[in-house]
Amino acid sequence: MKTFLTILVAAGLCYAIWNRDVLLHKPGAEANDPTAAMEKLVVAFPRQASDGKGKTYGLSDISYDVKKTDSLVNPIVGVIRFYNVNDHKMIFQWKSGKWVFTRLLTSYQGRENDITDLPGGVEWLNRPEMRAFLAKCGP
Repeated sequence: MKTFLTILVAAGLCYAIWNRDVLLHKPGAEANDPTAAMEKLVVAFPRQASDGKGKTYGLSDISYDVKKTDSLVNPIVGVIRFYNVNDHKMIFQWKSGKWVFTRLLTSYQGRENDITDLPGGVEWLNRPEMRAFLAKCGP
């Protein structure tokens, strides 16, 4: 009888631990965790991009950061950095449980420039790999 009770208590403890883990680590929990959501986004980030003319460019040195800001409008900002001829940054805002792309920056001669709406930035963002990636983010 004592062995049976020990097994029963052990089984109950295992169930309680399993149940706690399932409740704490629900699928889709990254919707409440900007860092986990950014990690998932970085995994989906393309490692190369084509120019539509048959030439493919490698994207390297991919990294990310998630920062809290003093802004009441955009309190959490995410950045994906990558290299292709120049250093680039894609800036995202955390809104309604998802990352929303806002700007594309590039560094040239030590200066950071917003190229989101410039012809080179528009061309870059319209490459098939980047369009597919941005479709995973909010508008």
